[in-house]
Amino acid sequence: MRIFFAVPVSNNIKEAVDGALRRSPLSYAPWKWIDPGNYHLTLRFLGDTDKRLLPPLRKAGGAAAQKRSPFVIRLGPFGGFPDLRKPRVIFCALEEGMDDLAQLASLLDQEIEYLGFEKERRPYNAHLTLARVKRPIDRIVAEQLESLEPLPEETIQKVDRFVLMQSRLLRSGASYEVIDEFILSGN
Repeated sequence: MRIFFAVPVSNNIKEAVDGALRRSPLSYAPWKWIDPGNYHLTLRFLGDTDKRLLPPLRKAGGAAAQKRSPFVIRLGPFGGFPDLRKPRVIFCALEEGMDDLAQLASLLDQEIEYLGFEKERRPYNAHLTLARVKRPIDRIVAEQLESLEPLPEETIQKVDRFVLMQSRLLRSGASYEVIDEFILSGN
């Protein structure tokens, strides 16, 4: 099973991002945009995992959720990895809530370490992936990417839960299924 922990994205954010992209000159971009129904903020990717680890992973998710209270995130500018001139990934960055998401990711890391998962070595970098770019883009498309306006300030979401998801890679793109949900209940 290919699985990961993630924060589902609210309809408010899906609509704001989708609307911004539809209004941009990139609505017919030379790549395929990720379907808004698949938007999520990854907390911890686990990769191919033995099905027998699901019960202890559920327990670990529950333990992490009990240590964290709800918080708010706000999305803002569009970006690219490594940058918008030569992107391999196009994303929407967070303006608020990055530290809270990083703390939640760290709690998950601590809870799953005893299951044999190595701690994540890279610093946590929350972002909403919008597209994966497979070929170099030309200058005009890069300029259009750089001209995307940030999302409005009211593009916020209360994060009061996260999920354990399974990912299936299909020819048409990734398909996601929620395995379990964890409600943040810490103080």
